[in-house]
Amino acid sequence: MMNGPKVLCIAGVDNSGLAGLDQDLRTLSALNCRSVAVSTAKTQQAAGAEPGVAVAQAQGVREAIKGAIAHQGIAAVKIGMLGSPEMVAAVTEGLQHYPGPVVLDPVLKASSGLVLLPKNAWSALTALASQCTLVTPNWVEFDALGGEIWRAKIAVPVLLKGGHAEGERLVDRLIWPSGRSFQKSHLRLNLLNPRGTGCALSSAIACNLALGMTLQKAVSAGIDWQQASFRAQAVP
Repeated sequence: MMNGPKVLCIAGVDNSGLAGLDQDLRTLSALNCRSVAVSTAKTQQAAGAEPGVAVAQAQGVREAIKGAIAHQGIAAVKIGMLGSPEMVAAVTEGLQHYPGPVVLDPVLKASSGLVLLPKNAWSALTALASQCTLVTPNWVEFDALGGEIWRAKIAVPVLLKGGHAEGERLVDRLIWPSGRSFQKSHLRLNLLNPRGTGCALSSAIACNLALGMTLQKAVSAGIDWQQASFRAQAVP
């Protein structure tokens, strides 16, 4: 029986099972962490279905988070899709007194283009980001939220993922508020299914932090694990 630390995953459910909470839980299991899941929304993204988002009741999510922190011995938190301004506020309040590491993946859109967090929630998301240990945007999310101005505003470490940049080699950059940075370069993988890569990486980092790694080591090991894990899906 797995006896690793518990990671609280706060994210949406993707009905295709390829991303969101399902991907989070698979990642934690693979890295020997136990999971506690709180669903913020359900999305319809499976092939042939009409795309859509149904956001959960915010008060219930807030109370579920508070209960998990009070009684479950949570060693780290990963936050993914939130879905609405009310949900961002509920998660922020639920985590208000949590002292452990929190990793935020600021999910704005699905790979399909489905909006997962409307613009009227971005200000609240920025406030939440400023309370986290690490924020993991891709280039599109980083630019949409305000780029370097946004990074300075939240004043916490940012892992800027390189998957949306061009070229055969990708560079992921961990940037501290001081401007100090650490980067890892790796070959681009042409995946059979590119969905869920951001979910997996942020969950892996949260698990590594729960296991007691430093931030830089948690990020580096998370990228290494993701590359090894997703290489099996790569198209030759």
